[in-house]
Amino acid sequence: MITVRPLTVVDAESFRNLRLYALQESPTSFSSAYEDEVARPLVHTIERLKHQQQPNNCIYGAFAQEELIGMAGFFQHEALKLRHKSIIWGVYVLPDWRRQGVARQMMEVILNQIRTLPAVKQVHVTVVNNNDNVAAKQMYLELGFVEWGVEPRAILIDGQYYDEACLVYMLD
Repeated sequence: MITVRPLTVVDAESFRNLRLYALQESPTSFSSAYEDEVARPLVHTIERLKHQQQPNNCIYGAFAQEELIGMAGFFQHEALKLRHKSIIWGVYVLPDWRRQGVARQMMEVILNQIRTLPAVKQVHVTVVNNNDNVAAKQMYLELGFVEWGVEPRAILIDGQYYDEACLVYMLD
């Protein structure tokens, strides 16, 4: 049985370890780089989790028993003219747990949380357009996200550019 819940400071070490593993295992799935994140101490992760335990800014974890096997975050823009938008970021599931509905379960929990935020009318997510992310993009489309564009050369890894598909989910 998989449990999805907001991460707390108690989860800091597990979250940091999973994030570092994810950045190495799937570098094209993130705009953050392993080299940047590994240089940050655990206290940085603790502080991050302290500030991201709010109804409109949270990091969720998927757990199998006590093991953190997946993660995803979201935030609502704070600026007055952008408060109607929320962004999902950092979605990742360990390879052994993929294609078992873990990411979908996290997305459903996050979308349900976002629905409780009265100002939010749309949810955005991006996915790198490559073979590694076909299943992720398909999951978003099945959840009701719609692709509205492509950002060319969105990220640069080892001298290679990757385009990102931009998707949106309308709540109204």
